[in-house]
Amino acid sequence: MADRVRPALRIIETPPDTAVTRLHRLIRHRPNLHAVFHELWRRFERTVSPADREIWADASLLLFNANAGPACLLAYWRASLGSVDSLGAGGLAQAAAIGRDICCEAGASAATAAFSVLPDVVSKSGPAGSIAWMRAVALAAGPAPECVAEILARTHLLLAELTPAELQGWVATGLKIGGRERQRRIAYFTLEDPIARRILYSRRDGVTLADVERQLKAYLKALWNIGPPVRSLDAADAAAPARRVRIAGGILLVPEVFRGVPEYQARDLFRAAFAHAGAHLVHTRERFKVDQLKPMQIALINVIEDARVERQAMAEFPGLRSLWIPYHVAIPGSAQTAPALFARLARALIDPDYADDDGWVRKGRSLFEDAFALRPHDQTLSREIGGLLGNDLGQLRIQFNARAYVVEPAYRDDGLGLWDFGEEADADPETIEMMVDSVRLEQQEAETDGDRQEEAPEAATANRARTSDVPAEDGIAVATYPEWDSAAGLERTDWVTVRDYAVKPGRPGTMNELLAEQADIANRVTALVRSLKVGRPQRLKRRPEGEQLDLDATIEAEISRRVGEMPDTRIHQTKARRHRDVATMILLDVSKSTEDRVPGSDRTVLDMERVATAVLGEAMSALGDPFAIWAFASDRREDVRIIRVKDFAEPYSPRVGDRLAGLRSGLSTRLGTAIRHAGTELSSQRSFRRLMIVLTDGEPSDVDVRDSQYLTEDCRRAVLAARGRGLDIFCVGLDPAGHGSGSTIFGRGNYIPINRLADLPARLAALYFRLAVR
Repeated sequence: MADRVRPALRIIETPPDTAVTRLHRLIRHRPNLHAVFHELWRRFERTVSPADREIWADASLLLFNANAGPACLLAYWRASLGSVDSLGAGGLAQAAAIGRDICCEAGASAATAAFSVLPDVVSKSGPAGSIAWMRAVALAAGPAPECVAEILARTHLLLAELTPAELQGWVATGLKIGGRERQRRIAYFTLEDPIARRILYSRRDGVTLADVERQLKAYLKALWNIGPPVRSLDAADAAAPARRVRIAGGILLVPEVFRGVPEYQARDLFRAAFAHAGAHLVHTRERFKVDQLKPMQIALINVIEDARVERQAMAEFPGLRSLWIPYHVAIPGSAQTAPALFARLARALIDPDYADDDGWVRKGRSLFEDAFALRPHDQTLSREIGGLLGNDLGQLRIQFNARAYVVEPAYRDDGLGLWDFGEEADADPETIEMMVDSVRLEQQEAETDGDRQEEAPEAATANRARTSDVPAEDGIAVATYPEWDSAAGLERTDWVTVRDYAVKPGRPGTMNELLAEQADIANRVTALVRSLKVGRPQRLKRRPEGEQLDLDATIEAEISRRVGEMPDTRIHQTKARRHRDVATMILLDVSKSTEDRVPGSDRTVLDMERVATAVLGEAMSALGDPFAIWAFASDRREDVRIIRVKDFAEPYSPRVGDRLAGLRSGLSTRLGTAIRHAGTELSSQRSFRRLMIVLTDGEPSDVDVRDSQYLTEDCRRAVLAARGRGLDIFCVGLDPAGHGSGSTIFGRGNYIPINRLADLPARLAALYFRLAVR
């Protein structure tokens, strides 16, 4: 049988599957996806290139493979239909990849919601902004999946206040605040947490209270010689009316920013608000009793009292009229509502050129002018006129909604501080809290007035430090400061709170015993002080007159004369002893680690800090140099403790030594905030040179911070900011191993590690003398 001929095998090559092919194959078996997909694909075939269709199909397969579900796919495809022209295939692919991450971390419903609002975000923020927004949502998906829906539900509100990049920082802040506490995270992202609202509504492009506070305090000082404490108000939630300045127990509560006011107008608005509040502090002598007054009458009494104090202020300073009048924009014939009538009356009482045909407004102006002419200093006229006008509006059946009422014009305070609501008042909790703080401040400052506190803060705070009967738990909140988050790349405003704590003096004679152990060093420092007090005369050249000729200047003058030029007549020299003008802040770390024993001694690290500070204090006192000694520790960001051992205005005395002896080790080391607060005090000194010396034995740390670099980077930023204000900062690191981050924070030339703690007193004194004579 002949051999059978076998046919030759031929390989038939088929093109490999593409993403488009695979996607169509998957869709074929899912009827519920057909309609939206085919509508989208028909458009893509007309407007999108084959290469871009492949990219988009590959992105859709990412969601298929993540088991995102049909709802999520449909949301992504609908978003693609609405955004392909703006985002392009590449942008849509990025969005799909981020959406897949959201799906894996927070669930398919979260990814579906994100794709549903994506077209709106694209139209508002553009391609790059929309991708940044998706990343902000994904940032919360892993640590806080329960909060993703809250963020998405508030997308329009968040993007109205923040750029997408800033939104990432806001989300990162919420995750850091909430930590592992689920309810606290939810409170932040639902805007129930005041910190979340404050950060959200601190507009990036406006003038904030921090920008103008210093100038406006000086403004009030110049007008009326007053210096009220100023605190910032937390931003309100979106549903609340616009905030106004509030006066609480002599404290001015001021919005951090006036939302919606352009930058070029905001400074004038802050100035007008401060001037109006200052007029109340000076001319409203006592708070009104509420008694049986109705809310409309209370509001009207506020309007009349505002006009009365402004009229008195303008009698002293006529220029204030031009500051306030531009904000009175009410016009005749506006709606017959209570707020509109109040605004028209307010304008009628400040603007003599304003004419209003309403009988109620004319009556209010007539009553006010007649009463003010007879008794301008009597604030009871406000109660009388406001009560009468309120009755008239009641007869006219004019309705008044006290909850929705917002004082106009915008520079005027909300009026709550003018009233004594009694013990059963339903007052704002923030107002009550600030009033309590005010009472505590007054008690600690021995009845000093606000002007005294602003003019001489050193004296007031020294009184607090000398009060030995105040328990450690009664720290007084005195300031808030920002903190830098290097990981998120943002500065968290008002993040930490500084509290003043009184120190209980130690056993008398304790410092003398410690100083006796360092007698040799004390004697050497005393000898050095004597030589510095005598000083060396400096030769001052190029003087118009003096005891000797300055040879260099004389030769130059002769050369100029011979070539026909006018010679410089300053050809003399003299000798003089120049006065050193330096103020020094010594900042002592008294955290828990300072209770460790010094090797080979029964003394602690804190004991060595005390001795070194006392030796240097004796020297600076003998030289007559102004200086302050503060100690610090921290217990989370809500309680950075400052202990004023000695303030600049206080003389050095045995009582200062007793307070040094009373310092106790404990808690943590939030150094950046301590530097910011001490720098604020040091900046107020008028010395030519302002020097800060920090004594610390460890790394910046606190119990609410897990990232070891967080506080180090914040401290470094605080040091750079202080140097930008003209302060010289040096650190003496009690770090025998030399492994600390002192050189990173302060710079290699400004950080001096001490290898032997026994050398600290001599090294600290030597450092000061070297720096003070520069």
